[in-house]
Amino acid sequence: MKMKLKRNIKKNSIFFILFFLIILLCHKIDFFKNFAKVIFFNYDYRISKAYGYCSDTGIGYLRFLKNNFNFKSNPKIIVQSHTPSVNWAIYDLKKIYNNTEELIVLNYPGNIFSKTLGKTSENQFYLDDRIYSSKRIVGLEILGNFDSFINEKFTFKIHTKVKTLEGKKIVKKSTAKLTLNIDNTNKVYFPTDISLLENYYIKNIYLDFTTSKKVKKNISGIKLFFENAVDINKYKIIHSYNNCYYLER
Repeated sequence: MKMKLKRNIKKNSIFFILFFLIILLCHKIDFFKNFAKVIFFNYDYRISKAYGYCSDTGIGYLRFLKNNFNFKSNPKIIVQSHTPSVNWAIYDLKKIYNNTEELIVLNYPGNIFSKTLGKTSENQFYLDDRIYSSKRIVGLEILGNFDSFINEKFTFKIHTKVKTLEGKKIVKKSTAKLTLNIDNTNKVYFPTDISLLENYYIKNIYLDFTTSKKVKKNISGIKLFFENAVDINKYKIIHSYNNCYYLER
């Protein structure tokens, strides 16, 4: 009788410990909360909450388009930020051989957009960032406290790493000379025309410059202006939300 009682107590203890561990695990992983979400919210709502709508990945926006528009093909997707492929969100195997005139652009910064470079030394500025689908550098803006700097020379060299559409990684170098004719201003803009080839992205932009000591002393920052490889004005806009676009040629 005592042996049987001991076995029952041992079994109950093991059951209680397992039950306690299961409850603890469910609490840890929010099992009941997540289960409720699966029951009460549909797949697209959950995807949008997890990945965002018109966010870095734009998964929520892609799912919205798939549910509300009848794609003629698998649209080409251009994501203008650093993110893994998102084609899986709308890809349709039945349309694999259809030629596409449709384009979806996510995180579009505009046809012309700028990036501010950080100063690394007395003669160099640097941008440690990826820039996607940029066609060329169309302008340079020098920021600082200038006071009647007339006909000062400003020579700069830009070198950056380019990943082409074919997957090749090359270094692009450009040199230009400017003449500063500044009168009581704190910034000056110069148009440029520096081709960046057809690229997937560019990164590690170095700008080395030479100028007089008095100009150098007053430079507080440099901005580069880029022309986007995608001009949405050349397409028919089927739908847009913030900086996400569904386009057609």
